[in-house]
Amino acid sequence: MGGILLFTIALTRCMSIAYAGDPEFISIQSLLAQAPSYHLRSVTLEGVVRGIQVMPPIPPSFVRGGKGCVLYGQAIFSLDDGTTLLPVEVRGSCYPQVAEMLPKDGDTVRLTAIIHLLTTNLPVQVRAQATEIVIVDPH
Repeated sequence: MGGILLFTIALTRCMSIAYAGDPEFISIQSLLAQAPSYHLRSVTLEGVVRGIQVMPPIPPSFVRGGKGCVLYGQAIFSLDDGTTLLPVEVRGSCYPQVAEMLPKDGDTVRLTAIIHLLTTNLPVQVRAQATEIVIVDPH
């Protein structure tokens, strides 16, 4: 439990809160069908991690103006909830332990994320920026 708490704290320290209500639980298919109404809103999604790519630590010289800490645990993956796939971005943290707590391919996760609508042209392009990830069922 302590690892999940640290992971959540580490993710939220690097994030700004875009929506201050309880996140709505939604399927990816429903999210995509109503994408403009979810732009910059926090939602909860559940699914299987596919194709996770964990970036190597980024030295401070590459983090906004060269100030700050080494960035650990930055990753991208697709979330598959059985209806479709959604790209998910994990911004990373100054805490090295966060990289070890990232989900693996095939893990079932429940995540809270801020939704970013990248384009309104059909098909819409949406990305989820994870603020909390809980591994429900490890692969």
